[in-house]
Amino acid sequence: MSEEAQKLLDKAERYLPSAEILQQAGDYDSAASRLYYALFHAARAMLRDQIAGVKTHQGLFIRFGELLVKPVPREMQRSLQQAFERRQLADYVADTGPETEQIEDLKQKARAFLDFPRGFLTS
Repeated sequence: MSEEAQKLLDKAERYLPSAEILQQAGDYDSAASRLYYALFHAARAMLRDQIAGVKTHQGLFIRFGELLVKPVPREMQRSLQQAFERRQLADYVADTGPETEQIEDLKQKARAFLDFPRGFLTS
């Protein structure tokens, strides 16, 4: 695993406890944002050098699907997209932030998502 990929995974893993603290404080919008970015940085780690020139979140999703469609379970691709959509609502819509159940679902998906890259990057 490259040093850059390791740093991205470490960053992603730091965001999970941050999301937990935010959730406990009742700040579900910020918790959703941290959880999304945990997935985002894990995806970046898996793509490593193949994301040169990717400048948007949507660009990352496209490269993630193109390059990792076979080795990455489809559910992980859906989790990344769902987390992005929840983050968008939480960050930009005044009254439709996620609720406790949605945050719990997103936390489970984030944990599963972050478990995958270590094996993927060492194979």
